[in-house]
Amino acid sequence: MQLATLFRRVALVAVAFSVGSAVNAQNIIYAGPDGAPIEGERCATPAISPQQQAAVDAFLENFLAENPGTQNRDGFYLIPIAYHIVRYDNGTTGEVSDADIEEQTDVLTAAFAFMDIVFETASIDRTDNTTWAQAQPGSSAELEMKAALAIDPASTLNFYTTVPSGGLLGWAYFPDSCESCTYHGVVCLYSTLPNGTAVPYNLGDTGTHEVGHFVGLYHTFQNGCTPPGDSVDDTNYEAIPFFGCGARETCGSPDPIENFMDYTDDACMFEFTPGQQERAYVQMAAFRPTMWIKVPVELVSFNATLNGNAATFEWVTSSETNNSGFEVQMLPDGRSEYQLLGFVEGHGTTTEVQHYTYSVVGLNSGTHMFRLKQIDFDGGLEYSQEIEVTVGVPGTHVLEAAYPNPFNPEATFRFGVNTQQNVRAELVDVLGRVVNTLFEGNVAADEMQTVRIDGSGLPSGTYMIRIVGETFVDAQSVTLLK
Repeated sequence: MQLATLFRRVALVAVAFSVGSAVNAQNIIYAGPDGAPIEGERCATPAISPQQQAAVDAFLENFLAENPGTQNRDGFYLIPIAYHIVRYDNGTTGEVSDADIEEQTDVLTAAFAFMDIVFETASIDRTDNTTWAQAQPGSSAELEMKAALAIDPASTLNFYTTVPSGGLLGWAYFPDSCESCTYHGVVCLYSTLPNGTAVPYNLGDTGTHEVGHFVGLYHTFQNGCTPPGDSVDDTNYEAIPFFGCGARETCGSPDPIENFMDYTDDACMFEFTPGQQERAYVQMAAFRPTMWIKVPVELVSFNATLNGNAATFEWVTSSETNNSGFEVQMLPDGRSEYQLLGFVEGHGTTTEVQHYTYSVVGLNSGTHMFRLKQIDFDGGLEYSQEIEVTVGVPGTHVLEAAYPNPFNPEATFRFGVNTQQNVRAELVDVLGRVVNTLFEGNVAADEMQTVRIDGSGLPSGTYMIRIVGETFVDAQSVTLLK
């Protein structure tokens, strides 16, 4: 029999422990470090009275009326986490590896992805203090620990892993008007983190549950079957917490046992609701505004490398929100409108640094402009700064095709030289007669010249554009159609 199944069955039959106390119906059973069952409490977040809940609900209703954009879901929110590993004085009891901490951050990000909330590990520190490690909610030891270790509570989620006495798995405090107070943050039994020993509460969702409180969510069984329940419209009423896995009805509809804010085993809780998202958004905006900042697509660099007539573009983002991808656009020398070269897919929503490249070959001589057009999945867009790429003239010169061709009555063409010299451009008829001098002057190296042809006074027919320099002669045909 698997250990998790054994412990759930032990809980159901309320086996007495060697100390002689029966299992409390509100308590849980989980595995200790040595595999022996421990009776404990799932969550010790301080209860809120109906009167306090009503006052908070009224405040949030007024706040939302004055700030109607609060529930705008464009973009995502990044919450940095400062992890504090508080161990016994021996330096080993309560230890958590950096790898397990990173997995905990991943668990939180996966759970809150529905809410467009992303977490990142900002720092990790370790403290050896048995008194602090055993601290209970509201105790002087807890307050001392947090006062000493907390990092910028207004903008950072402080996450404490400890070894609280009494088998407690975790607790947190709801948002309030003191966003910088050090008592904020979440506390979790160290062995509830991913790969911990506290089966069946060792997948990291004790952290998810407590962070749910941190963003302002109540237990799904708040007020039992009595309105307003948990103050969220789309979570069914629930008379008492649910333990283990399964299904149940206590208030005339299926209990929300899969919700992260119930007491279910980690493996069986996997959702928040749209209503919980809206409540979290309003609570965070009202009580934690410093932390509640949306993260855009942050483009930190955009560069080009030229090799002959080929260019490679590289750009880096430090974070992305809802990013569908980037159009690479080019404004060719002598043109007035950008044109699309290609599209590079983005990484959606991420706080990790991303690197992108795009290459284009066969660029004409001249100075071209390039930019990125970043496009969100919902159609929003931003443009990067423009970068300039100058392609030199290969060989002695370059003569680009006239456009349009055929033409009536005007066309343009471009030419360039690789060394400074005098150049003359002529329009010649089929008999070799010069009918118009189009350009004459000294031309600098690698600077493309745009020349206009005006055929308004000429008959229809085929003509030659002839350019004569000090080191070359070249020509191309054009057709005038009237």
